[in-house]
Amino acid sequence: MEGLAFHFRLEIHQMIATLRRQITDALNEKCIKLGFSKCGHFLARKVSAELAAVAKDFGIPLSARGLSDVAAQEINDFEPLFDDRAVWLLVYEGCRLATMSLVALWFAG
Repeated sequence: MEGLAFHFRLEIHQMIATLRRQITDALNEKCIKLGFSKCGHFLARKVSAELAAVAKDFGIPLSARGLSDVAAQEINDFEPLFDDRAVWLLVYEGCRLATMSLVALWFAG
């Protein structure tokens, strides 16, 4: 029974990986048609690098390992709710999750 469950989980994992590739390929194709070179988590990496470059200017202690939970909580607890650091944190977390999950990062507004 355990062998069957493992095989089933492996098949699901492979199906999800295939679906993710198909979605990423479709998104990239649309982005190229719109004049962008690539979309997806590559954008998140680029934005993350820009955020890291300005973190010190906002007084945000960002190490090579990223933002600590304590520093993130301090920013999150600060009032008023939407100061520059809170916006930085929101975009930083979006980029971190997009990069970690290999999903597209889209900005709307």
